[in-house]
Amino acid sequence: MSESLHPPLPPAELATLTLALRELLAALPSEQPLPTYHEAARALGLKPPHTVYRVIQALEQTMREDAAAGRPLIAARVVSRVRDRLPAPGFFDLATRLGLHDGAESGPAARAFHRAQLQALSR
Repeated sequence: MSESLHPPLPPAELATLTLALRELLAALPSEQPLPTYHEAARALGLKPPHTVYRVIQALEQTMREDAAAGRPLIAARVVSRVRDRLPAPGFFDLATRLGLHDGAESGPAARAFHRAQLQALSR
């Protein structure tokens, strides 16, 4: 998404949203289907405009924090409605830039990486 269309969240708002999203995802029962980006936005009570983009910014922040702390990526618990229950390509792109993934955004490698992250979160 273009930052000119979707400006970055102010730091305080990003920090608050990131914490709320992390708490939401950590509390998900393992038997519950993974939420989509839109469902996560709704669960957080976000109001338009740009609800999904704000969720994406917070998810990316959780990924940076998790990678720095050596934790599995809690952002793996949010999936795309149109990608057969995989996260959006940006998840895999950032995971690659963080040195955690080989770069495939779809296919068996992406599915295996996603599955491994979910399994690590369950431990």
